[in-house]
Amino acid sequence: MENRIKELRAEKGMTQAELAELVDVSSRTIISLEKGQY
Repeated sequence: MENRIKELRAEKGMTQAELAELVDVSSRTIISLEKGQY
């Protein structure tokens, strides 16, 4: 499955921190997801 989190986040003009707050996870989790580490 293709990871499009970074692409979709950028389309919405959101930072990693903003997305993390929106979905109630840490910024580190968003970074890891975008790098495909999960």
